[in-house]
Amino acid sequence: YIYGVTYDSNDNLVYFGGYNGLFGVYNRTSNTAENLNTTDTGNWIGTTIIYDLTYDSNKSLIYFVGYNGLFGSYNRTSNSSENLNTTDTGNWIGTTILRGLTYDSNKSFVYLGGDSGVFSLYNRTSNSTEDLRGTDTGNWIGTTAIYDLTYDSNKSLVYLVGSSGKFGVYNRTSNSSEDLSGTDSGNWIGGTVLRSVNYDSNNKLIYFTGSSGLFGSYNRTSNTTEDLRGTDQGNWIGTNVLYGLTYDSSNKLTYLAGASGIFGIYNRTSNSTEDLNLPNDWVR
Repeated sequence: YIYGVTYDSNDNLVYFGGYNGLFGVYNRTSNTAENLNTTDTGNWIGTTIIYDLTYDSNKSLIYFVGYNGLFGSYNRTSNSSENLNTTDTGNWIGTTILRGLTYDSNKSFVYLGGDSGVFSLYNRTSNSTEDLRGTDTGNWIGTTAIYDLTYDSNKSLVYLVGSSGKFGVYNRTSNSSEDLSGTDSGNWIGGTVLRSVNYDSNNKLIYFTGSSGLFGSYNRTSNTTEDLRGTDQGNWIGTNVLYGLTYDSSNKLTYLAGASGIFGIYNRTSNSTEDLNLPNDWVR
């Protein structure tokens, strides 16, 4: 299984990670994929699951997280992977599963999220990881699993989603996390597990997906969440779990992927979702 992918805009490469220590890079120009699993001196990745990856455009590094507290970085220039698991003074991450991460291009920070409410920030300059769990006034995150994060480069905010319908935003300036789960009028999100979140840089919206075909958007300006489940004409998404999404800023489209080979696009202009799978498609 491949669980996560990220794009390196400098070298025009795509990195991916997954089950059994799978870690590699795809080159579109040569149409070849390279195995990077052996770049971890001492075999610290081994057969550990890699759940997510993100690209640091300032330092040209790939960060990845996974099972058993796995946290590391890959340097393409030296073709080596560095273990960052011990950067959490006091071992507060320990062996907790880390499920998502995102890169803050303004401050050059990496944000991490995982099981048991783990939420943190990694500073490359000081090579240290900071515990952000106490920033949620009222303990609204608690021990809830955080599945994914995304960075809003316009407002310098980090959005996070997780189990039990958890949806919130972290402000580095005020060092506080705000609960946004109450922004869904009619409680249409409820306790549904939210799996993925991404930022639309053109429309300045946050898109998120989850279990039971959940798909929606959040508008920071109006502080409202919109239900987009009715945009799939023919009900091709249905109640399938939507595990991932990403935003194409060039074509202004949001791509969705999920269970049963679900793969499609959402067009904000027409407010419609299109199924990109063909009958008997090999993806299914």
